[in-house]
Amino acid sequence: MKKLLFAILGTILSIGISAQNEFKIYGKIKAVNAPAEGVTVKVTQRGYVFKEEKTDEKGNYAIYLPYGKNYVITYSKEGFQTMTFEAMLELPSNAPQCCYRPLEISYHLFNPDEKYKHLFNKTFHYIAYEKQYKGFNYDLDIDYMIQQRIVNTELFEKQLEMAQNGAETHKDSIKAEKRYMALINQGTVYYEKKQFYAARKFFSEAAKLKPHRLYSYYKLEDIKTELERFETKAELLGINLDSLIAQELAHVEENEEGPKTYPAYVPLTDQQVEEIFRTELQQQVYASSSNVAEGNRTMRLMDEFFSEETKRNTAIAKEEPKKKEKKQKAEEPVVAKEEPKPEPAKPINLAEKPKVVQQEPVRKVVDFATYQDSLRHKYPNERTIEVTQDSHKKTTRVFMNDGTRVEIYTMVEHTWGATYYFLEEYPTGTTSIGYAAFVNKTKLTDVNNIQPTQPASNQ
Repeated sequence: MKKLLFAILGTILSIGISAQNEFKIYGKIKAVNAPAEGVTVKVTQRGYVFKEEKTDEKGNYAIYLPYGKNYVITYSKEGFQTMTFEAMLELPSNAPQCCYRPLEISYHLFNPDEKYKHLFNKTFHYIAYEKQYKGFNYDLDIDYMIQQRIVNTELFEKQLEMAQNGAETHKDSIKAEKRYMALINQGTVYYEKKQFYAARKFFSEAAKLKPHRLYSYYKLEDIKTELERFETKAELLGINLDSLIAQELAHVEENEEGPKTYPAYVPLTDQQVEEIFRTELQQQVYASSSNVAEGNRTMRLMDEFFSEETKRNTAIAKEEPKKKEKKQKAEEPVVAKEEPKPEPAKPINLAEKPKVVQQEPVRKVVDFATYQDSLRHKYPNERTIEVTQDSHKKTTRVFMNDGTRVEIYTMVEHTWGATYYFLEEYPTGTTSIGYAAFVNKTKLTDVNNIQPTQPASNQ
């Protein structure tokens, strides 16, 4: 009897040790409104099949992969898109070499339009140790990632077509794509808070806006399952569901976007542009340096350069008024001036209070329509260019007016060779953009003497 107990105990311990030395990946593959049975889950390692299994009648599967190697995992079923993941289990030397918690990969089978198939023909996602998590990223919503990739690609293609052809017809479709993604994101926020009635509202609107997209239907299916469980419990506890639903949806309506307010347009100062440039430069220096020490050395040299430039500019600025004053005095004819008679001092009335000049408060925030009206009034032309220059940089601002909206693009050309491009967005600030985007939007290539300099390949 003791031998039997020891044998059982040994088997349990060996299973536990084996499980610790392997990384578990599990999940459920679904079809629309049903589990997906018979989906092949194949694992290869250096081109050889390491293991292969199929999902059960409920769509469930589980695979165990030893640490220290890299694997390719494919999910395939005839008539649907094959999905490929790579599990990078060759862990860094300074990371624990085992015992991470299991990772779930679940999603719905799908078959994308022909023009989107190329998005999924290569590895869809890399599973790898991430330093910031001290482990793996377990927050994977594969259905959402699939949807986001399709929407972003469609947005990019439409915007590219607009830039190339100047077609106004694509603006409505771009707005619809952005609106759809905003509804999906809002629904996801409420879903994660377990406010399922509010989440259902947003996913239902997304389904109406894009009925051919299946992701919103997947989430509505999940919400239906969650609400069935909740409503059963609520009925047993005697909770008034109508009141609860009304309260939750009223809270959503309060938080829905109303008219936004934007600060009045104020151009970026040279100091602000300089600060943006310095921040981006620092990021690029550290990214291109082999280590932190090298990055620190480079930044010290850059600081010395900028401090010398600042001193030189300050000295020049101080000397200029003095030179002008000397020049004016030298040019003025010598005329004997009559000394002005001093005016008698006015008696001081202590009872009289000094007048306080009240300045009207500066209106710092305006609504979006007023904000855009002020820009359109100040820059009525389709394109307006403003250029400022100092001893070490040239700043070109381009105001593009399409009749309904004014967008502000900035190019900063430094004397030591670097050129940076920005889109000024209020109230969020500035966004760094590339040379191609700047030229496509501003069409500056057809303006003499303001030809933008394409950044060097190492920038």
